[in-house]
Amino acid sequence: MVKQTIQIFARVKPTKKPTAEYFVDSEEQGGSLEFVVPRDLADGVINNKRENYKFRFQRVFDQTANQEEIFEAIAKPVAENVLAGYNGTIFAYGQTGSGKTFTITGGAEHYSDRGIIPRTLSYLYQHFSKDSSMIYTTHISYLEIYNETGYDLLNPQHEACHLEDLPKVTIMEDPDQNIHLKNLSLQQSASEEEALDLLFLGDTNRMIAETPMNQASTRSHCIFTIHLCSKELGSAMVRRSKLHLVDLAGSERVGKTGVGGQILTEAKYINLSLHYLEQEGDDHGRSRPEHSPQNLSLQQSASEEEALDLLFLGDTNRMIAETPMNQASTRSHCIFTIHLCSKELGSAMVRRSKLHLVDLAGSERVGKTGVGGQILTEAKYINLSLHYLEQLICADEFDGLKFTHSCF
Repeated sequence: MVKQTIQIFARVKPTKKPTAEYFVDSEEQGGSLEFVVPRDLADGVINNKRENYKFRFQRVFDQTANQEEIFEAIAKPVAENVLAGYNGTIFAYGQTGSGKTFTITGGAEHYSDRGIIPRTLSYLYQHFSKDSSMIYTTHISYLEIYNETGYDLLNPQHEACHLEDLPKVTIMEDPDQNIHLKNLSLQQSASEEEALDLLFLGDTNRMIAETPMNQASTRSHCIFTIHLCSKELGSAMVRRSKLHLVDLAGSERVGKTGVGGQILTEAKYINLSLHYLEQEGDDHGRSRPEHSPQNLSLQQSASEEEALDLLFLGDTNRMIAETPMNQASTRSHCIFTIHLCSKELGSAMVRRSKLHLVDLAGSERVGKTGVGGQILTEAKYINLSLHYLEQLICADEFDGLKFTHSCF
């Protein structure tokens, strides 16, 4: 396997009570899941609401499917590709309470309830013991993303009583635009037992809360990563690969659950990040993705016309309000960045540069304008950020950068 599209499998969670009518076509080469949702008679005689919903998957596992079947069909092929030197990722995605954590990590009551992570670890270490022609080195990392903040669940100083006591993981970008995770530790595991101990440690530190839909809802995304290095005996070439096993937080409709306070804040972050993941999944496999849902979207443009269209799109979405000093005041700083990549024909060296064109929000004296409410809050943030910028320029901390001052 060199490259393949995202494969999507569906698993139906067992229920104690009868549920809505559904039909499963569980062919191994492609299955489908069909739901029947009867119309509500309270909506009246004329009701064109859809009743049948059909979805196609690579395969559908009904309520009788066990953990071993899930591992053999989904995780084992990915683990084999990781052993061959390819990176792999498995997501557990679904509504809160749908059984994602059980599928990924497993249950504690029976040995047969082990999930994808412990079964994958067992499979890998069994392979290591049988393959005497290779030398394998394994490291484990366990990252939690809670309310858009990353935490290292395997911190060596793991005497933390609260999640906030754990080291915060931040995303860093090097000059070659490679992404690195600062403060995320890598723990070496020489055996299956050591790897399982690390999994248990991370799960102990994980953020869990009770919601109206789930009494033990995991309120964060967790990424358990197996970093594998292998080389043949007598060879200097090292082959590296990673396997990411991801237990996503469950989505929920906050309008129906009626949650509030901290649980509501968590739900907002969870739903927003899952929305970005959905967009990324939709774009995966396209020769030219339409959208890159990151904090700063990097849009490609092949012509001047497309670049101007992107500028117009950004200006359309910009925050504008009426103030006593300006009927159309831009209430934010905007940074229009042109990312340029160039290379000579026949050369492998790529040269990267950026041009930042910045339109700063206008300062104003709130004491004289008499603004209040949201406009006053915006003015405070604007003036404070402009003050910080002035301090930086005066301190001459931008060594090597060329400033162009334009006054209008």
